Amino acid sequence: LLQYESLEKSQQKRILTRSSFLARSRKFEEADKYLVLSQKDLPETERLQIDLQRIRVFATAAQWKPALTLIEKLLTSTPEDQKLLATGIEIALRLNDFDKAKRFELTLSKLELEDTFQLRTLRIRRLLASYDQTSLDEQSDLTRQIDSVRSERPRWYPGDRKSTRLNS
Repeated sequence: LLQYESLEKSQQKRILTRSSFLARSRKFEEADKYLVLSQKDLPETERLQIDLQRIRVFATAAQWKPALTLIEKLLTSTPEDQKLLATGIEIALRLNDFDKAKRFELTLSKLELEDTFQLRTLRIRRLLASYDQTSLDEQSDLTRQIDSVRSERPRWYPGDRKSTRLNS
């Protein structure tokens, strides 16, 4: 690592690599502290990558709440970041925060997406995870969404545990 750091010219890449090394060594708190401190030395344009790395470190450590808090903070300055919104949905679902997942989903659905497949699968996951709390309209929508995904990706169906739960 020291040799790499002496050769790498990009400070941002050195920071990302060191934090990855720390996270892989299960030193999550140290990795996060390093990222926070190192971020101060970077220009504003490079700080987003450091924050995204912090989210990855939190996710690797299964620290979902701080990851979601950071995503929400980042979305205040980049509210139409599709990757952040999708990641926010994923993490909100892990926390069973269905309202927050739905809010991110609605924001994502208002954007012009080249491909809506990921959005639809995230919606399906949210509706399945919160099935007991969904309205009849949402349950009907869930069935339509699953049928749509099945028609686009027919090979996914036989191994789809979630759709089995819906049909039982």
